[in-house]
Formats: sequence, structure tokens, C-alpha cells
Amino acid sequence: MKSKKVLYIILLLVAVLLTNILSIKITSLYTESKEDIDYQKLDLEIKDYDIDYYTIYSKDISYEYKVYKINNYYNGDSMDKIKVQLENSKDWSRKKFFEYIMMKFYERVDAKITEIDREDLYYYNKGLIYAIIDAKNAKLYYLKNNIIDYHNEYNEILEIKVNNYVDMEIYNVKGQEAQNDGIDYYTYKFSKEDGKNIEEKLSKSQIWNTEKLDYEKLECFKYNSEIFNIKNGYYCYKKLYEKNNSYINANNSKEETGYEIGIYDCDNNILYYYWRNF
Repeated sequence: MKSKKVLYIILLLVAVLLTNILSIKITSLYTESKEDIDYQKLDLEIKDYDIDYYTIYSKDISYEYKVYKINNYYNGDSMDKIKVQLENSKDWSRKKFFEYIMMKFYERVDAKITEIDREDLYYYNKGLIYAIIDAKNAKLYYLKNNIIDYHNEYNEILEIKVNNYVDMEIYNVKGQEAQNDGIDYYTYKFSKEDGKNIEEKLSKSQIWNTEKLDYEKLECFKYNSEIFNIKNGYYCYKKLYEKNNSYINANNSKEETGYEIGIYDCDNNILYYYWRNF
């Protein structure tokens, strides 16, 4: 009698274990079958039959990046319908992301990382999700990043007030580590009126002058080769120093921890700014 009771308990435990394993497997299969539905979160009427295939490039708790190939059947009719939705959507626009965000979008062709085609793009940014639709090649790029680096909103840079810019581009943002290491790389475009005021202020500044910086410093601006052709400009190079007394060396001078560079193009009213901390 006792052996039957033990056997019954064992069988019950085995049944519970098998039920749990089966439940986990079913959940896993269901999740896998739903891996490709992120396109349904983007306020567009894209159905499963609109998606030809997709590639998951990266996926973990904090970061997810995938690329969908959209079925462009009936001589482009599918993509035309999606383009109508894009044009009428409040969440999608033609306004490009900052360059430091754009660089997170890529494809892999023949095991080689390649930049996406930028000819005919629509952009989506809502919550933690960034998405791009390439209307030319019928592709959807989906990026969800819980720890994306947010840029600094500067009010003033090297004596120049920048919060009244006409346009701004960001190529790099420094990391979020406690030591504040990294790079900030921005450009600001100003109106002619503001540009004239900036030029007048720089002409009286103690840290700006018209002497062009050497090539080694200028090559930091790798996304803006036009700086080498500036005819009327002001330049500023400023070293950064550690303020903590523990970093003062035997010569009683402060430890250099980085530098910042400013270039102002008077003809085009553009400020180029580069900040580096070691």
C-alpha cells in the first residue's frame, strides 16, 4: 500500500514536470512565432503578408535591432499604399535623425557591415523605438534601445549662445559613465542676423582668433571636410583640466583630461564643435 502511494506521488511529480516543460515550450514557440510583429507597433497598417522576410541583427533585454523586407508586389502597389500612410501619419516624417542615431542603422551584405541607402527614407521616433522605412528598396528598419545615449542640450558653447540655432546636427555624444568620458561632436546653423552678432562677439573674444588650427586638430571633424575650405572663420582650442587636487602633479600643474575645439564659419553662419575627454 505504501509503495503504491509513493508511486502515485512520483507519477504526479512527473506529470507536473512534463506539464511545466510543455507549457514553457508552447510559450517559447508562440514567442518565436511573434518575433516579427514589431512592425505592428509603428502606427501603420502593415499585415503579415506585407512582410517577405526579416533579419534579427541584435536582441537582448535592453537592445533590439531587426530589418524587414517588405513585399512590393503588383508592380509596387504594396509600397505605394504604405507611402500614402506614411505621408498622412503624425508619427512618421521626412526629418532625418541625428547622425549619431543614423549610424546605429545598418545592414550586413556578404558578411560585411554596410550603411543603409538614404535616398528615400521616412523616420519614426516614439518612446524607446526608432524606425526607418526605405521606400526605394521596400525595407523597414526597427530599433528599440532602452539605454540609448541622449545628447546634451547646450545653452552656450565657448562663449557662443547656441539655443537659438536654425538647425543642428549631432555626430557623436559622450557616454553616460560616471567619469564622463567620451566625445561630443555637434554642428549648429544660425540665421544671418544671429551669425552677424556671433561674428562681432568673436572678434572681441580672448579665446577665439582667425588663425587656422593645424591639421591634426581639424581632422577631428571627420564628417565635415568643408571646414578645410573656410575662408572667413574663427577658431578656438581649449584644453580641459582635472579640478580635483588629487590629480595635481609634482609640478603643481593640473592634469590635462581632454580638450574642446570650436570653429565658426562666418560666411555660412555655422559653428562646428568638438569636445573630447580622455
